[in-house]
Amino acid sequence: MSAEESQPILPVSHAVQGMLATDRSLNLLGIRVVSAGGDQAVAQMEVTADMGNGHLIAHGGLIFTLADTAFICACAVVGQMPVTSSASIVYLSPGHVGDVLTATAEVRHRVGRVAHCDVTVTSDRGVVAEFRGSAISVSAR
Repeated sequence: MSAEESQPILPVSHAVQGMLATDRSLNLLGIRVVSAGGDQAVAQMEVTADMGNGHLIAHGGLIFTLADTAFICACAVVGQMPVTSSASIVYLSPGHVGDVLTATAEVRHRVGRVAHCDVTVTSDRGVVAEFRGSAISVSAR
């Protein structure tokens, strides 16, 4: 995937653009942030054969990474850099090779520098996972 293909195709807030510009893992995994701003974000990833685990389904760590990407983008605000302080995930059904997984994140509660966010990861087959995380914002670099 070229650098141009990995760039977001829909509006992404200024606060998120800087993070995405330096996040090399997104290109490596084929994750693209479709939209981000207003306490919401959407990211997608196609499950390739190289992403399968010993059970021949999407590796849970990669599903977590997709959800974490949408999560941190939803938590971003101008002038601050969110970092994950805690996160958990519940896997509800497998992702399969060829599936396009979509992580939809929404901040549920924000107090000062702390944001709590829920992320649902889906495929055409239904809900794959539910992720919940908390982030704390620190001064931007």
